[in-house]
Amino acid sequence: MSEYASWQEVSDWASKLFKIPTDLSPALRARIDEIRLQNPAAREQVRAALQLAQEEVRYFGVELGVSSHRPAHPNDTFERRYGDCKDKTLLLTTILRQLGVEAVPALVWARRGKLLASVLPSPRAFDHVITRVTLDGKVYWLDATRNYQFGSIERLGFYDFGKALPVGNASLDDVLPPEGYVNSTRSVETFRVVTGKEPVQATIETTHAGARAENMRAFVASRGFAEVSKLIASDMVRRYPTAETDGELTVADDKATNEFRTIEKYRIRDFLSYKNGRFAIRVDGGQVLGAVPLPKAVNRSTPFALPYPTEITDTAIVELPEPTPFRPSEPVVIRDPSFGFRSAIRAQPGRLTVDYEVRTLQDNVTAGGFGAYLEKLQRIRMNISRMRRAWDIASRTQRSRDISSALSASQRLVAAVEQTNIESGRLNDKQAAQAYLDKAIAHSNLYEHDQALADLERALKLAPEFADAHHARGVIFNKQKKWSEAVEAFLTAERLSKGENPGYQERGEALYYLGRYAESVKAFDADISMGKNRAFAALWAFLASQRLDGTGERKLEDLLARTDPESWPGPIARFMLGKQTESELLKAAEHKDKSRELPQLCEAYFFIGQRYLLRNDRKRALEFFEKTLETDIKMYREYGYASIEAERLR
Repeated sequence: MSEYASWQEVSDWASKLFKIPTDLSPALRARIDEIRLQNPAAREQVRAALQLAQEEVRYFGVELGVSSHRPAHPNDTFERRYGDCKDKTLLLTTILRQLGVEAVPALVWARRGKLLASVLPSPRAFDHVITRVTLDGKVYWLDATRNYQFGSIERLGFYDFGKALPVGNASLDDVLPPEGYVNSTRSVETFRVVTGKEPVQATIETTHAGARAENMRAFVASRGFAEVSKLIASDMVRRYPTAETDGELTVADDKATNEFRTIEKYRIRDFLSYKNGRFAIRVDGGQVLGAVPLPKAVNRSTPFALPYPTEITDTAIVELPEPTPFRPSEPVVIRDPSFGFRSAIRAQPGRLTVDYEVRTLQDNVTAGGFGAYLEKLQRIRMNISRMRRAWDIASRTQRSRDISSALSASQRLVAAVEQTNIESGRLNDKQAAQAYLDKAIAHSNLYEHDQALADLERALKLAPEFADAHHARGVIFNKQKKWSEAVEAFLTAERLSKGENPGYQERGEALYYLGRYAESVKAFDADISMGKNRAFAALWAFLASQRLDGTGERKLEDLLARTDPESWPGPIARFMLGKQTESELLKAAEHKDKSRELPQLCEAYFFIGQRYLLRNDRKRALEFFEKTLETDIKMYREYGYASIEAERLR
């Protein structure tokens, strides 16, 4: 219920309160004349009048009795130099009228103005008042209570009140930004790589414009420069955990253009990651996701507000000490009714530039369009997380045609490349530890276990808590039949990696060969529970469960129910369950790509041998374990375990 039948009646009520007076004090008239004299152009006069109301009149409200809705006379507000939104707005509007500028007070609902059209007309629908100015046919919405606003009226921050009731109007008006206006943040991040082993020098220059500049000024004023510096640096550490500040934060406040610029400098260790003989870099989009946030509640029946109009661009430049053959990429463009996103990679010799850009196109995501918004937002996050480039630091070639020989040759090449990289002196300790690990894995794949373990010792000397190196030791111990030592190595890797590298399957295999089948099943089940592509863990769980209590078939049935039984290694599971013959399995292992066929045959032969072992047919089991060895696919674990099984059976 409302006692007002229309917005016209509310406007009439407000007109009585916001009468523009002409009986101005000599002091106020003198100040208006000063503004006119010092600012010949009308828009400059508007800016000067707004600056007076914002900066020379402190915001302070005494909202008791009649003061709760009636503004003070501009003479009083100007003389005492304080007032609330009503007082400051009437003062501003009065000055502008005296300067010959069309201006009226406008009632708004500060936080939920877009709902005004859906509520009953009433003065109680409003909690704030601003000024609507019409100049050269264009409308500007000015807020006399705002602080830290600088620049021309076109560059002032726009704050979206949704709807407003200008005093004297019969209906609500849309509060819209000036044509071409946008709140923007432009960031240029430059990463200078001196060598692979030294910290990267990073400079980040960020320029905020419009409301974003004003918000940054307010942020610095309220929190203090030292605190803001810490918060900005902590955000960089979140993105790059080894970043350290390299000097104080620099601030440049361009009040003429209403831009606020910060310059940060850092030194970042481990900016370059290293693996498999390659350096790799990853850059993210910095602040671009701020324009298209992820809400806390995703099941929505109401629109989701977006900052509008907002444009955020982030350019990351990586400068390298030598020419590097990066490839440019086609731009990635993702469009939604509420926003547009674009990313691209530009490449030059020794220089990689990654561009991100997000621009909001409307002020909300509709409830009906929210599902599509989330899907596109996920695509943006994936695009940013995958913006990674890698390059070799030593040349590598491979021409072998024979599959097993090619695999061996590739491992020899890996070992040689890593040794070259280690000796180059271009790697820091962490990168060198990774190089020793990669070299050790290559030697392990060649069954050169002593050399592999020696390399792992060197890796652990450089990085004692290197979880992957402990895991690799466990894999080698499995091949050497040192099962108990393998279990300890896998447990150490799990502890050091805080669960990220638990080695459940490899540990389960060690426990299996120790005859500790219950623990083995538990380890395999833990691996299976980690997600997709755990088919081989399920096959090992089948073997262990059959040895333990004969319940292995259920685990394979579960596997087949969740996966395509025709996709490899589905045929192995079907064979183990008796749903496919031996010849059908071997036929399924065949492939037109011979580089895939031989490894699949290696796996098929091994599990056929295991099936015969479960039936206690030692002769046939040995036959298939020897067939496994004949494939010479030494990189596959089935080859190693076939060697162990064959040795037992001979």
